[in-house]
Formats: sequence, structure tokens, C-alpha cells
Amino acid sequence: MCLFRGFCVFSVSLSVKICIELFYQFLYNKKVKVQEREAGGTGGKGPQERTQKDNMDEIKDIYNRELYQPFVEYCAAHGYRTMRDLGCYDFRLLGRREDFSPMLITRIKAVYAAYQKTAAEKAEASAPRRRSAQAVSLVMETQLLLQMREFLQSNSNRIVTLDELFRAINGQLKRTRIVKLLTDAPWCVQVDRGTYYWNGTSGMVEEQVAKVSMG
Repeated sequence: MCLFRGFCVFSVSLSVKICIELFYQFLYNKKVKVQEREAGGTGGKGPQERTQKDNMDEIKDIYNRELYQPFVEYCAAHGYRTMRDLGCYDFRLLGRREDFSPMLITRIKAVYAAYQKTAAEKAEASAPRRRSAQAVSLVMETQLLLQMREFLQSNSNRIVTLDELFRAINGQLKRTRIVKLLTDAPWCVQVDRGTYYWNGTSGMVEEQVAKVSMG
């Protein structure tokens, strides 16, 4: 019974100490963010560059408490200098060393996990958000179709490409939608999948057919 109580007390004590350690790590990361803002941010770099910059923090600066000095010395002896270097390290190897207690190894891993989580959150917060595509109303679509009609008519002496029509309406319709709209347009003739020309004789042909049928 006493052994069970002792184990429970040890587990609770370990959990409390880990929470305290994570709290210290949170305060450190918060201090770093304040320093970055005072220094003018990250110089306009992209989120991936900022994440890589964060991962270049030196191990001795993150594990800066005296408690972690054996781990800092271990990393220096094995060529691990930055937090990025620890990305491919197996922390289970520390369990083979007698100078690293299970509690210390747990704390080391907890600090690294907290550091990686903070770096990921900073990168996600800095990432540009994509604008959701807005649906084009029927009125707007009709106006854009008329713009394409005017463009074809003003270039009736040559073949017009799909890209030209796309640019003529400032890319406000998808190319697949342009193709569908022009398929049903009587004033437009499709040469192939990506080229069109103005069908200015469509009205004249219909008028001649009507006269023949009446005669």
C-alpha cells in the first residue's frame, strides 16, 4: 500500500514539475515574440522562412536552465547546435546514459515538443489566407459575355485565343465557363479548343433563309 502511495505521489510530482517547465517555456517564447516585434518583425519573410529561422535557435538558449546543462553539453559533444539539428534525433537514446534520469529525459522531450508546437503556431498564424472565390451573378456573367462579344467583334479580322478573351474580362470568369458560354453564342465560331472568331454573317444568313422560305 505504501509502495502504491509512493508511486502516486511520484507521478503527481512529476506531472506538476513538467507543467511548471512548460510554463517557463511559454514565458520564454512570449519574451521572444515581444523582442521580435520590437525589432521590427521578421523582415517580411515567408512563413516557411520564419519557421526555419526559429528552428535555428541554439539549443543552449532554449535549454537555458542549469538543470539542462548536461543535455546542452551532450548536444555540443555530438555536434547538435540548433533546435533544427534535433529534428532527426531519437531522444530514446538518452535512456542509455546513466547521467540522464527518466525525469530529466521527460522534461527534455517536453521542452522540445513545446518549442515545436510554438514554432508551428507562429508559422500558421503568419501564413497568408486564401480568399474564397466569389460566385459570379447572372447579371455580371451577362455583362462579361457582352464584353467578350465586343472584343471578338473589334478583332473580327483575325482568330482570337481563349487566353485573350480571359484577359479581356480581367479573369473574372474561369476558362471552362468561358468555353461553355461561347459554345451557345451565335456570334462566335469555335475553331478548336482554344481559338475563336467573330461570326458577323450569322444574322445575314438567317435573313436570307427566311426570304427564300417565304418566296
